[in-house]
Amino acid sequence: MTSKKNLFRSLAVLLLPPLAILTLTVALQGGKNILDGIYILFPLLFLIQAILSTNPKQLLLGMLLSTAAFLPPINLLYHMGTCIDLLTIYLLLATVGYLVKRAILKKQTNKKQSA
Repeated sequence: MTSKKNLFRSLAVLLLPPLAILTLTVALQGGKNILDGIYILFPLLFLIQAILSTNPKQLLLGMLLSTAAFLPPINLLYHMGTCIDLLTIYLLLATVGYLVKRAILKKQTNKKQSA
């Protein structure tokens, strides 16, 4: 039962943020709405994905899928250029979020072991 639960969690962490990015990209077509997505929603999705990731391998695969879901639609639908600078910031934000989560969990584990 736990292997099914872990598989479901892994798939959710890996697939939900990229699908949300694609959906938001298409739904926010037109005008300034895409800018709201680029500067507010997409960084949050990368951060949530980092917090939900259980190991670095899952984080890297999730970030790769999110990157693939972010770059082509932005370039093809909105002709905004590559957005590599924004994507670099999103990836750094996700990495920092994962490292902070890991540090907090490690601190909590040490606190439980010492008590």
